[in-house]
Amino acid sequence: MNQMKFMRKSPQFIYQSLPAVTGLIVAGIINVTGGNALQTFMGLTTTTMGGYASTALVNSRRSMAIQETGRLQDEISKLQRALKIKGELDYLQQQRELLTGKVNSLKTEEEDLERRIIAIKRENYNLEDLETRIEKSKALKMEINELIGELNTIKEQIKEREDQKDNLSLVSSQFLQKQAELDDLKQYIDKLSKSKENLEITKVNYEALNQKYTILENEQNKILNEIEILNNTKKVIQDKINENEKYEIKLNNIKEEFEQKQNELANLNDKLENLNQQTAELEIFRSSYDVLKSEYDTLENQQETLALEIPRLQSERDRILQEIQTIETKAQQVDILRRELDELEAKFRIKRNDLGSLKRKIEYLETEKANLENEIKWREIEIQTKEGKIKELQKEIKTLKEDLEEIKNSVDYAFQALKIPVEVKAKQMRYFANESDFLNQFKDYLKAKGLTFSDRVINAFHTSLKVQDISALVILAGISGTGKSELPQAYGEFIGAPLVMLPVQPRWDSPQDLQGFFNYIEKKYKPTELMRYLYQHQKQDDLKNRMVLVLLDEMNLARVEYYFSDFLSKLESRRNKPTFLEIEAGSLKLLDEDKRVKIPDQFLFVGTMNEDETTQSLSDKVLDRANVLTFGKPPELRLRGVKQTVEIPKEYLSWETFISWCQQPQEGSSVSDSVKDYVNRVNHIMEALGRPFAHRVYQAIAKYVVNYPNALQNDNIRKAAIADQFGQKLLPKLRGLMVEDSNVKPQLDELKKIIDELGDESLKQAFEVARNGQYGQFQWKGMVYQETTND
Repeated sequence: MNQMKFMRKSPQFIYQSLPAVTGLIVAGIINVTGGNALQTFMGLTTTTMGGYASTALVNSRRSMAIQETGRLQDEISKLQRALKIKGELDYLQQQRELLTGKVNSLKTEEEDLERRIIAIKRENYNLEDLETRIEKSKALKMEINELIGELNTIKEQIKEREDQKDNLSLVSSQFLQKQAELDDLKQYIDKLSKSKENLEITKVNYEALNQKYTILENEQNKILNEIEILNNTKKVIQDKINENEKYEIKLNNIKEEFEQKQNELANLNDKLENLNQQTAELEIFRSSYDVLKSEYDTLENQQETLALEIPRLQSERDRILQEIQTIETKAQQVDILRRELDELEAKFRIKRNDLGSLKRKIEYLETEKANLENEIKWREIEIQTKEGKIKELQKEIKTLKEDLEEIKNSVDYAFQALKIPVEVKAKQMRYFANESDFLNQFKDYLKAKGLTFSDRVINAFHTSLKVQDISALVILAGISGTGKSELPQAYGEFIGAPLVMLPVQPRWDSPQDLQGFFNYIEKKYKPTELMRYLYQHQKQDDLKNRMVLVLLDEMNLARVEYYFSDFLSKLESRRNKPTFLEIEAGSLKLLDEDKRVKIPDQFLFVGTMNEDETTQSLSDKVLDRANVLTFGKPPELRLRGVKQTVEIPKEYLSWETFISWCQQPQEGSSVSDSVKDYVNRVNHIMEALGRPFAHRVYQAIAKYVVNYPNALQNDNIRKAAIADQFGQKLLPKLRGLMVEDSNVKPQLDELKKIIDELGDESLKQAFEVARNGQYGQFQWKGMVYQETTND
């Protein structure tokens, strides 16, 4: 099962695991060939580190190639934009020809009027008619002068475009050169891809070789175990052979003793036969004795004569009986020896059979031993070959280790600016009874600092920060000196959030200006404060669960779409999935955890805008994803309030507390239905004006309203929140409409009725100002909140 799971791993996982497997195999080879524990560990470490270094080198080259491709494509895009100059030059030349014709026509009319004036003076025509014609002539002259001015302007533009056209050939040659570089780079990428395929094939061969080596190693261990078992068996057999030899010696001794006993038995048999004869004779003697006894009575008289013979015969009888008993005892001993001899012969036959089996087994084992010795010799040759390869690998490992050390030192040097810790001043967590308590204390904090903002502005700013998952940016726009920068700074101080101040420069034209870039000359990464805070937020423990406030000051000094568009899209995607930024590392290799920097939900983004001739306007893409609060001319000018000595809070508002105040709109609730009714009615009007919107705008408006303080409890406050979103998201889409157009004016009248229903004076005034814009266009200047207090 584990093997199947391994086979289902991605090729990237196998590719990354290859150095570790190589390290384990090298360590195993060193261990098998008799290396000690230190040599085994060094082989494992150097092989693994070298493998990872080589893998890092390949990935670094591939990453560099991809980055170079992206850079060339950006340059090609810029060159393509430069090529559009030719179309603009043709258009300006056409305008010059039209204006030249118009000027010539007006000059002809002027000359005709002058001739008429001269004729009138001669003929004394009516003076009033003459004065009228003179005024008409003056008007024509003024118009001619204006057209001549426009013609001169166009001529200057044509001259500038002609200069650009002269440089167009150089740009075209650069474009062709970059295109050639791009083709070379594509060929290099294809070469890298083929190298990767060869590496994959090598990896597969290596895995097969590793599997074969593992099988052979297991077989070798098995054979060694069998050899050890056979040696032990051989030893046992040798012991048995020695024991059998002892038994054979003993058996020979027993045979000799048996033969001796057989000789003794033969002698005893001879004696027994003699004894039997003697016994027979004795029986005869007994019978004779009986006869004699019978005759004894008759021969009693001969007793005295035979008395001397009787003792001798009795002693002879006793001797014979004693010999008979001795013979019987020896016969019993012979029977015992015969039984022992039979047993020894049986044992001898068994031992002889065992000896034959052992001899056959010894012959088989000797054959196996010869085979194993041949196998061991072959293995030793293979091990010597692999030892040669190991030495070559050790040389490569040493080289790669040196390269890895150099790369490590280069990475530490290149990213030292990114790893500077963030200073955190607020150390303790701060608690509030509820959201209303938080807002009341924040308003008191602003007054203590001598800052004056209406409750409407404070509530709108606070609510816009709460809904940053869908409206990812809060923009404070208006004239200079209205406190646009001081409000977010005071808010960050009050909640104990570190402040990242980013003054936008007019030269900003790419995401690198916001995030930082890699200096290829110095071999160092130059992070912005934003990137350093993002990087440290996932490294520093004291930044966990903490909010960070990012302030883009005067963000429209440069085109927002150039440097912030991609980043804004990533901010919006935070609500669906974790979002990351990629650190540009040049040719250096970084770990994924260091290369990918997460954009946490805890980062709140605020931008300020000054509206004057030096700034750029915002596109609909930015407006749809932002809440814009307008700071207009105050009703009356006044001095700043008395600034008290206010200590910056040493406590911070936790992210959990802040997010607990955020609510989601519920489908079918009275608040959601009310918002949906207003938004649908306005969307019908905007569709008729050619400016419709979709789900995201409606969802953003609904979430803003349900999160506005006390909007769920108070109908007037809810309408004020809806009015905020009308001014922040919907009415800016109508910029540029001709208000007196027959298709536009009725729709604007219908829109005015809906605005009147909301009853918000700030929205009414802003709408009227926009309708009365210059040149008959709808010019939205933003809502300026009146100095009122929401209780």
